[in-house]
Amino acid sequence: MKIIVIAIATIAMFVAAGAVGQDQADRPNVSVDPTRGGHSAVNEGKTDKLPLYAKLVGGVWDSHAEWKRQGGTGHAPLHARVSYHWMAGGTVIHAVSNVVTNAGEEKLAYDTIVYYHPGEKDVKFLSFGTGGNLFEGTSTFSGDAVEHRWASHEQNGSTNYKETITLTDPDHYRWVVFREEAGQWQQIMDSVYTREK
Repeated sequence: MKIIVIAIATIAMFVAAGAVGQDQADRPNVSVDPTRGGHSAVNEGKTDKLPLYAKLVGGVWDSHAEWKRQGGTGHAPLHARVSYHWMAGGTVIHAVSNVVTNAGEEKLAYDTIVYYHPGEKDVKFLSFGTGGNLFEGTSTFSGDAVEHRWASHEQNGSTNYKETITLTDPDHYRWVVFREEAGQWQQIMDSVYTREK
Protein backbone atom coordinates (compact mmCIF):
# COMPACT_ATOMS: atom_id res chain seq x y z
CA MET A 1 0.00 0.00 0.00
CA LYS A 2 2.83 2.41 0.90
CA ILE A 3 4.47 1.75 -2.48
CA ILE A 4 1.23 2.66 -4.32
CA VAL A 5 0.86 5.91 -2.33
CA ILE A 6 4.50 6.86 -3.00
CA ALA A 7 4.10 6.06 -6.70
CA ILE A 8 0.94 8.21 -6.97
CA ALA A 9 2.62 11.08 -5.14
CA THR A 10 5.67 10.83 -7.42
CA ILE A 11 3.50 10.83 -10.57
CA ALA A 12 1.54 13.86 -9.29
CA MET A 13 4.81 15.71 -8.65
CA PHE A 14 6.06 15.06 -12.18
CA VAL A 15 2.71 16.05 -13.73
CA ALA A 16 2.75 19.31 -11.73
CA ALA A 17 6.35 19.98 -12.75
CA GLY A 18 5.45 19.42 -16.40
CA ALA A 19 2.50 21.79 -16.10
CA VAL A 20 4.71 24.48 -14.58
CA GLY A 21 7.17 24.24 -17.44
CA GLN A 22 4.44 24.06 -20.08
CA ASP A 23 2.65 27.30 -19.24
CA GLN A 24 5.64 29.31 -18.02
CA ALA A 25 5.64 31.36 -21.24
CA ASP A 26 2.21 32.79 -20.33
CA ARG A 27 3.20 33.93 -16.85
CA PRO A 28 4.48 37.41 -16.05
CA ASN A 29 7.95 37.66 -14.56
CA VAL A 30 7.87 39.04 -11.04
CA SER A 31 10.44 41.48 -9.74
CA VAL A 32 10.73 43.76 -6.73
CA ASP A 33 9.71 47.38 -7.33
CA PRO A 34 11.52 49.44 -4.67
CA THR A 35 9.41 52.54 -5.39
CA ARG A 36 6.21 50.73 -4.40
CA GLY A 37 7.46 48.55 -1.56
CA GLY A 38 6.11 45.42 -3.20
CA HIS A 39 6.22 43.34 -6.34
CA SER A 40 5.22 44.23 -9.87
CA ALA A 41 4.70 42.11 -12.94
CA VAL A 42 7.16 42.72 -15.75
CA ASN A 43 5.54 41.82 -19.04
CA GLU A 44 8.60 41.49 -21.31
CA GLY A 45 6.42 40.62 -24.31
CA LYS A 46 4.53 37.88 -22.49
CA THR A 47 0.76 37.78 -22.05
CA ASP A 48 -0.21 39.52 -18.82
CA LYS A 49 -3.55 38.10 -17.71
CA LEU A 50 -4.02 40.59 -14.86
CA PRO A 51 -2.81 43.90 -16.35
CA LEU A 52 -4.33 46.51 -14.03
CA TYR A 53 -3.66 44.56 -10.85
CA ALA A 54 0.08 44.65 -11.51
CA LYS A 55 -0.13 48.43 -11.06
CA LEU A 56 -2.00 48.14 -7.76
CA VAL A 57 0.52 45.87 -6.01
CA GLY A 58 2.55 47.68 -3.35
CA GLY A 59 1.52 49.94 -0.51
CA VAL A 60 -1.95 50.23 0.99
CA TRP A 61 -4.89 51.94 -0.74
CA ASP A 62 -6.99 54.11 1.59
CA SER A 63 -10.48 55.53 1.03
CA HIS A 64 -13.17 57.43 2.94
CA ALA A 65 -16.60 57.08 1.35
CA GLU A 66 -20.30 56.49 1.94
CA TRP A 67 -22.07 53.26 1.07
CA LYS A 68 -25.75 53.52 0.07
CA ARG A 69 -27.79 51.05 2.09
CA GLN A 70 -30.00 48.58 0.24
CA GLY A 71 -33.53 49.85 -0.30
CA GLY A 72 -32.43 53.51 -0.20
CA THR A 73 -32.48 53.74 3.62
CA GLY A 74 -29.65 56.25 3.86
CA HIS A 75 -25.88 56.01 3.68
CA ALA A 76 -23.26 54.40 5.89
CA PRO A 77 -19.73 55.79 6.22
CA LEU A 78 -16.99 53.49 5.02
CA HIS A 79 -13.28 53.86 5.72
CA ALA A 80 -11.57 51.09 3.76
CA ARG A 81 -7.96 50.00 3.29
CA VAL A 82 -6.99 47.53 0.57
CA SER A 83 -3.68 45.91 -0.31
CA TYR A 84 -2.82 43.76 -3.34
CA HIS A 85 -0.22 40.99 -3.35
CA TRP A 86 1.11 38.49 -5.89
CA MET A 87 0.69 34.77 -5.24
CA ALA A 88 1.77 31.61 -7.05
CA GLY A 89 4.81 33.13 -8.71
CA GLY A 90 3.01 36.17 -10.12
CA THR A 91 -0.04 34.42 -11.60
CA VAL A 92 -2.66 35.14 -8.93
CA ILE A 93 -3.57 38.32 -7.04
CA HIS A 94 -4.55 38.24 -3.36
CA ALA A 95 -6.41 41.38 -2.25
CA VAL A 96 -6.96 42.05 1.44
CA SER A 97 -9.84 44.44 2.22
CA ASN A 98 -10.06 45.93 5.70
CA VAL A 99 -12.55 48.36 7.21
CA VAL A 100 -11.49 50.89 9.81
CA THR A 101 -13.71 51.30 12.87
CA ASN A 102 -14.54 54.63 14.52
CA ALA A 103 -11.85 53.77 17.07
CA GLY A 104 -9.29 53.47 14.25
CA GLU A 105 -8.97 49.68 14.44
CA GLU A 106 -8.55 47.79 11.16
CA LYS A 107 -10.73 44.71 10.76
CA LEU A 108 -10.65 42.22 7.93
CA ALA A 109 -13.75 42.40 5.72
CA TYR A 110 -12.78 40.31 2.66
CA ASP A 111 -10.03 38.13 1.28
CA THR A 112 -10.12 38.12 -2.53
CA ILE A 113 -8.35 35.88 -5.03
CA VAL A 114 -8.15 37.06 -8.67
CA TYR A 115 -6.96 34.55 -11.24
CA TYR A 116 -6.93 33.70 -14.93
CA HIS A 117 -8.96 30.57 -15.71
CA PRO A 118 -7.04 28.80 -18.50
CA GLY A 119 -9.97 26.60 -19.53
CA GLU A 120 -12.56 29.37 -19.71
CA LYS A 121 -10.06 32.00 -20.96
CA ASP A 122 -11.43 34.50 -18.49
CA VAL A 123 -10.25 36.46 -15.45
CA LYS A 124 -12.31 35.46 -12.42
CA PHE A 125 -12.38 36.30 -8.74
CA LEU A 126 -13.66 34.93 -5.47
CA SER A 127 -14.11 37.12 -2.39
CA PHE A 128 -14.60 35.51 0.99
CA GLY A 129 -16.33 37.76 3.52
CA THR A 130 -15.83 37.47 7.26
CA GLY A 131 -19.64 37.50 7.59
CA GLY A 132 -19.89 34.24 5.64
CA ASN A 133 -20.84 35.74 2.27
CA LEU A 134 -19.11 34.89 -1.01
CA PHE A 135 -18.57 37.09 -4.08
CA GLU A 136 -18.11 35.23 -7.34
CA GLY A 137 -17.49 37.12 -10.56
CA THR A 138 -15.45 38.08 -13.62
CA SER A 139 -13.09 40.91 -14.54
CA THR A 140 -12.85 42.71 -17.89
CA PHE A 141 -9.92 45.06 -18.57
CA SER A 142 -9.78 48.18 -20.72
CA GLY A 143 -6.61 50.27 -20.51
CA ASP A 144 -6.24 51.52 -16.92
CA ALA A 145 -9.72 50.34 -15.93
CA VAL A 146 -11.30 47.05 -14.91
CA GLU A 147 -14.99 46.21 -14.69
CA HIS A 148 -16.08 43.57 -12.20
CA ARG A 149 -19.46 41.84 -12.38
CA TRP A 150 -20.39 39.49 -9.58
CA ALA A 151 -23.06 37.86 -7.48
CA SER A 152 -22.94 38.22 -3.71
CA HIS A 153 -24.11 34.91 -2.26
CA GLU A 154 -25.48 35.15 1.27
CA GLN A 155 -27.60 32.97 3.57
CA ASN A 156 -30.83 34.64 2.40
CA GLY A 157 -30.08 34.69 -1.35
CA SER A 158 -27.94 36.43 -3.96
CA THR A 159 -27.56 40.01 -5.18
CA ASN A 160 -25.89 41.17 -8.41
CA TYR A 161 -23.26 43.92 -8.46
CA LYS A 162 -20.97 45.61 -10.92
CA GLU A 163 -18.16 48.10 -10.43
CA THR A 164 -15.38 49.89 -12.23
CA ILE A 165 -11.93 50.61 -10.89
CA THR A 166 -10.10 53.26 -12.93
CA LEU A 167 -6.47 54.10 -12.23
CA THR A 168 -6.30 57.90 -12.63
CA ASP A 169 -2.56 58.12 -11.83
CA PRO A 170 -0.01 55.75 -10.24
CA ASP A 171 -1.28 56.48 -6.71
CA HIS A 172 -5.03 57.05 -7.14
CA TYR A 173 -7.97 55.06 -8.45
CA ARG A 174 -11.69 55.74 -8.66
CA TRP A 175 -14.06 53.02 -7.47
CA VAL A 176 -17.71 53.17 -8.62
CA VAL A 177 -20.13 50.44 -7.49
CA PHE A 178 -23.65 49.56 -8.64
CA ARG A 179 -26.17 47.13 -7.12
CA GLU A 180 -29.07 45.57 -9.02
CA GLU A 181 -32.38 46.46 -7.38
CA ALA A 182 -35.73 45.54 -8.95
CA GLY A 183 -34.02 44.94 -12.30
CA GLN A 184 -32.28 48.36 -12.33
CA TRP A 185 -28.66 49.26 -11.59
CA GLN A 186 -28.43 51.68 -8.66
CA GLN A 187 -25.15 53.47 -7.92
CA ILE A 188 -24.22 52.89 -4.29
CA MET A 189 -20.60 54.10 -4.10
CA ASP A 190 -18.26 56.56 -5.80
CA SER A 191 -14.93 56.82 -4.04
CA VAL A 192 -11.25 57.63 -4.62
CA TYR A 193 -8.51 55.41 -3.21
CA THR A 194 -5.08 56.84 -2.46
CA ARG A 195 -1.94 54.72 -2.23
CA GLU A 196 0.00 55.05 1.00
CA LYS A 197 3.64 54.04 0.48
